[in-house]
Amino acid sequence: MVNDQNVVVDSAEEMSQEFNKFFSSDFTKERTGEVPEANWVYKENENGLNDIDITEEKVSAKLDKLRDDKAAAEDDLLPRFLNCIKKKIISPIVMLFKKVLREEIIPSDWRDANVVAIFKAGQRCEAANYRPVSLTSQICKVFEAVVRDEIVNFLDKYKLIRDSQHGFRKGRSCVTNLLLLLDQILRCVDEGFCVDIVFLDLAKAFDKVPHQRLLEKLRKHGIGGKLLRTIGNWLSKRRQRVCVQGVKSTWEEVWSGVPHVSVLGPVLFLIYINDLEEEVLNKVFKFDDDTKLFRQVSDTVDALGMQEDLYRLVEWADKWKMQFNVSNCKVMHVGRKIQGIHIT
Repeated sequence: MVNDQNVVVDSAEEMSQEFNKFFSSDFTKERTGEVPEANWVYKENENGLNDIDITEEKVSAKLDKLRDDKAAAEDDLLPRFLNCIKKKIISPIVMLFKKVLREEIIPSDWRDANVVAIFKAGQRCEAANYRPVSLTSQICKVFEAVVRDEIVNFLDKYKLIRDSQHGFRKGRSCVTNLLLLLDQILRCVDEGFCVDIVFLDLAKAFDKVPHQRLLEKLRKHGIGGKLLRTIGNWLSKRRQRVCVQGVKSTWEEVWSGVPHVSVLGPVLFLIYINDLEEEVLNKVFKFDDDTKLFRQVSDTVDALGMQEDLYRLVEWADKWKMQFNVSNCKVMHVGRKIQGIHIT
């Protein structure tokens, strides 16, 4: 590998340290006294989701879904081993999960992650061309799965997640997202109009989510009480280290973000970016953090309206400590060329 000082490092220990240094540089540090207030999304008169009921049936169903080919975390508990002793450990696990919710205390090994660097594209010698995948406790993932189901059922019951979001949602996918966009484009083209589509991508989205701002949005989505405080404790005081060729780096504190390849993380992220288009006037299609801004255009006035929405999205990113990956943001114009229209 080549480090940030353009020096070649070739030992596993040095490479693991270099990866950990790079991955940690993406974290967001926020001042708790400067957390903005989010708008209320859950507006029902009844209480929100403050606690959940842990039962043996729920835990057993989640243990059954553990994949035998998945790796163990720092606790060395393999899914295959957990499945073999499932009948013996269900009662203790249920007791543990109830205790976690009752006392709002997360075991420290649930918050530690061994990170594996997965190559994406480009030159293999640069850490920037890898993405981190966190290996966390399988027991914790069972707990996350139970909590995730309760939160998803609550969000679906009150229709709290906007219809524009197609990522990590039952019955929706990247395909449904693209089909709806394509349908809108073809309708406009068939009617003789032009269309502008702006493709937007948030940089290091899962890593940059600030924890206090996330908790503020969870509260405004009706999640509170013991459950909110437990999630807050699960997010705080996290640590990570990178493993390269069996050699592990030193621990680094995780300041922000939701864990990669976690069970609960994607749902928390959807809640965090749920209000992305709140001030936007044009149509928005989202798949996770990949966002498409759509507008029928016929003159410079329409183009200016599109530009204003882009300014609003940048303001949202600044307010909530996120950042757009400009190199991955593109503009597509469908139809005849219109003089004087330029979107930046």
